[in-house]
Amino acid sequence: MQRRPLCAHLGDEIEGLDLRSPVTETDAAELRAALAERHVLLFRGQHLEPADQLRALAVFGEPVDEGGDGARYVFVSNRRDDGVLAEGRRLLLHHDNAFTPEPLSAVGLYGEVVGEGGAPTCFANAERAASLLGADLRDDLTGAEALNLSGFAGGWYRYRDAETEPHHPRAVHPVLRPNPRSGGTALFVSEQQTDRILGWDPDRSEAVLTECFELLYADANLWYHHWAPGDLVIWDNQAVQHGRPAIEGPGERTLRRVAVVQGDTATQRAWTQVSLAAERAEREN
Repeated sequence: MQRRPLCAHLGDEIEGLDLRSPVTETDAAELRAALAERHVLLFRGQHLEPADQLRALAVFGEPVDEGGDGARYVFVSNRRDDGVLAEGRRLLLHHDNAFTPEPLSAVGLYGEVVGEGGAPTCFANAERAASLLGADLRDDLTGAEALNLSGFAGGWYRYRDAETEPHHPRAVHPVLRPNPRSGGTALFVSEQQTDRILGWDPDRSEAVLTECFELLYADANLWYHHWAPGDLVIWDNQAVQHGRPAIEGPGERTLRRVAVVQGDTATQRAWTQVSLAAERAEREN
């Protein structure tokens, strides 16, 4: 197994592994170390069935039944009837499930069908952004907490507390959040799911969040993966954010998704039916 950096601050391409075969304990340990250090792993040219992808993601945690059907994988697709985020609109950058007490640990997307004009996936390095905070701003944010929520409305605009149904999930997290996998600290606010810094004057909260977003989403803090069939990308959801521009081309973009947590997957079940109902409503409207 070989590792090749994808960019200076983020990501390794992993070469020399065929994930159709079980990963050895030695390789699994190296993959876990690589994800902790580099936050995003890319495997090109794989030919994976769902069981292969599930086995590969299980190196990093326990797969979650996001679809509620026992399969433990879902499709992000602009063509499939059962695809999520089917509208093809821009997806704002975010940490998956930051609106729950324990966000997803890692996520893996596999390029099942990638046609002409398929949008890339963008990654923002939240740990690097935290390291770039000025001393005064870091002092202000130490101990601060932010409210994160989901409107389950496609993810193309910022969710706000006052405009979101009360039964939709909300969670409070430190703005400077420790990452158990890497041992680092992430700037854990996002343009999609963060409403405000709790206990702060609203104007000050919004001004500081704007400063944080400028660090997070600066070009130097981003990396884009342009999909090809057979690509598998796995990322540390608590170290990086992900999103995408709008899907503008005519081709199909179907990515198979497996998400994992550390420990009991039941912590993610409470919101699943709300999410699925919202996806159905999005397709029907």
